[in-house]
Amino acid sequence: MKNKKLLLFLALVIAILFMTVGYASIDSITGEITGNAIAKLQDGVFITDVEYVSDNEAKVNSSKIEKFVGTMMKSTVELSDTNVDSSITYKVTVYNSYADTAVFSDVLYGDEFYDNTDITFEITGFKPGEKIGPSESKDIIITFKYSGTTVPSNNVLNSYLNFKITVPNRMVASSNSGSSSNNYLKGSIAKNKIETITFKLGKKSDIPVTKVKSQFDASEKQDESIIGYYTDENDDGMYDLTFLSEDTIYANKNASYLFNYLSNLKSIDFDNFKTDDVTNMSGMFSDCKGLTSLDVSNFDTSNVTNMDEMFYNCNKLVTIYVTEYDSTTGKGWTTEKVTSSTSMFNNCSKLVGGNGTVYDSSNTDATYARIDTAENPGYLTKKINDSKIAC
Repeated sequence: MKNKKLLLFLALVIAILFMTVGYASIDSITGEITGNAIAKLQDGVFITDVEYVSDNEAKVNSSKIEKFVGTMMKSTVELSDTNVDSSITYKVTVYNSYADTAVFSDVLYGDEFYDNTDITFEITGFKPGEKIGPSESKDIIITFKYSGTTVPSNNVLNSYLNFKITVPNRMVASSNSGSSSNNYLKGSIAKNKIETITFKLGKKSDIPVTKVKSQFDASEKQDESIIGYYTDENDDGMYDLTFLSEDTIYANKNASYLFNYLSNLKSIDFDNFKTDDVTNMSGMFSDCKGLTSLDVSNFDTSNVTNMDEMFYNCNKLVTIYVTEYDSTTGKGWTTEKVTSSTSMFNNCSKLVGGNGTVYDSSNTDATYARIDTAENPGYLTKKINDSKIAC
């Protein structure tokens, strides 16, 4: 009976991990029931070690952290019953076995497992927002301490903590089809029939099924984590394309030709779209002949090396909005790593920079792919506020 209860508990923990999508990835598990759950992960991001670091009058013998599968751990902490400054610190090591960069975004716990709000935790070292590369380990320093100025009656905390470490939710790669009459990505609608594109955060239940003409899986992994669906509000054969995901949508590392030959495209809303790890943007907007303005202010181009023909033949494009590169965060618009940018702005004859610099057919590479100023002329316009710009 005892073994059955233990098996049931382990199954519950694993089920919780599967329900919290993106918190831990488990492709295969081997379990050995010997009084403790032992799990071996073949692929994913997971805890490999927990080590006591230090304490301030905490009861070390009564405090411990137990590892579970994935990025979940069970903690039992007993602080001093007389010292409000009591604390205990652990080092939790996580390992990324993916061939892709993962992001540490949060530490979560369920209310049913976190039974003392008078004791809180602080994270130092590997902080939320930081990345962990392929085959890389990172140390998360976690300190439990009292939250108030007086010692509470209960100085013990029991909790399950789950480190939220996610792999970017990437779009499927595109290809240079060479024709606007070809269907877009994996959908059933021709490129020249698309008028607007929106990247939206939401659940599948948010899809207006009665209005959808067709839909397709736009995720790189083909797991329906990104759904593209078409609607035709005016019933005129021209479509609005929405990309929907419960998480931030990341462009494929190879984003070349992602929007090329969308010849009747009038606007793109990039609110739920990131380009952090993109290296190739060649031909990305080439032959988007319907665009008059384009807001790529949330683009991070710090890893891009190829911008060949990025805006080639966007002959109605007047304004391109970008965000100035921030050397502190390492994000924003930059061409620092770009090594190839042939014909980047070729035939963008109506393009005007934010300071009035007009298109010059002799300057069509990345030299002018910068914010236009009196000192440094360019074709780009600095985004000056957070208000949405139609593009």
